[in-house]
Amino acid sequence: MYAKTIRLITLIVVGIISIAGFSLFMKSWVAPAEEQIRFEVYEESRAKILGDIRHLNRLRLQYETSESISQKSSLRNMILNEYSTVHRERLEEFNPELKEWIEELQRDYVNESQSQ
Repeated sequence: MYAKTIRLITLIVVGIISIAGFSLFMKSWVAPAEEQIRFEVYEESRAKILGDIRHLNRLRLQYETSESISQKSSLRNMILNEYSTVHRERLEEFNPELKEWIEELQRDYVNESQSQ
């Protein structure tokens, strides 16, 4: 009788540990895909796009008010770098004038690079 009770308790403990281990295994297998989906949804979200636009507008204001050539050059590089990470179709949807201004800045940069 005592041996049956110990076997039953052992079986229950092993079962609980097995379920917990399987649960952790499944979570580690599913979590990266779940996080990728969450990241993609965030990247497409309205809040992210509007935050990017605000940031680019701030950089644009700094660029337009800066007086030194080196500061303008640094800001231009920052603007173009930030622009490369923005979803362009959504930027055009929310602020087409800003997109146009950045693309003009980009063309000027390319022309400047080619003339040197």
